[in-house]
Amino acid sequence: MRTPKPLIILALAALAICAACNPQSPATTTTPTEDFSCPHPGPNTVVVAGDSLNTHWPRYLTLPDGTDVINIAKGAAAFTNPLTGDFSSSISISERLLAELDLRGNDVGAVVVGGGVNDLSRGRGSAPLIAAVSNLDAELAARDIRVIWQPITPWAVSSNLFWDARYDQRLEFNEWLTTPGNVTGTVVDCNRALADPASAAEVMNPAYHTWADLFTQDRYHPNMEGYAMYAACLSPHITSAIETHASAQAPVPAS
Repeated sequence: MRTPKPLIILALAALAICAACNPQSPATTTTPTEDFSCPHPGPNTVVVAGDSLNTHWPRYLTLPDGTDVINIAKGAAAFTNPLTGDFSSSISISERLLAELDLRGNDVGAVVVGGGVNDLSRGRGSAPLIAAVSNLDAELAARDIRVIWQPITPWAVSSNLFWDARYDQRLEFNEWLTTPGNVTGTVVDCNRALADPASAAEVMNPAYHTWADLFTQDRYHPNMEGYAMYAACLSPHITSAIETHASAQAPVPAS
């Protein structure tokens, strides 16, 4: 007797969900969790949150065996976007991250958070961005989450070419974020991995430039080589964070 097609489709879908929810090998897998349905709590879990820039570089991470990288970054996401209550489709970085942590009972090894491009590109300025990041940082500290914050990465243009305040606002935000004491999490500045060493202004290395279309240069996103360089810079810091967290969670031997 032939199996009905709907049952075959449901079976294949179930297999796909199981495969997505199980940690994979090698260790540096990126497990999409846009449906927030695959909880794997524990000190070897790393959650990456942010905008479209953070959807790419995690695939190039080099982390210890057994590390499960959960990437909930989403294109168009921003810190200042309004909350929607629909976590799966939300483009609020804070809402997506806190919902993921709720799902996991805050039991993760580390969280990596970046963003800000979309906040500035929508004309919201550095002050609302700083306020939103401060609020998220305070919430993550209250949950005792080990956080790695990322400054906004170099753009392919400088203040001489970018005809509004957004380039300077990026520098203002980065200066605030990297000033000790402004956030409780760890700030890892890997911008030099992407920056043009020949430029006095912090702009993206031309070797990493890409194009939005045949006629328009992409101001924000590097190419795959750029993402790989960025991941190489971040990898040891993420490794240190999860190893420190695991050591803190280890039981103390009886004396």
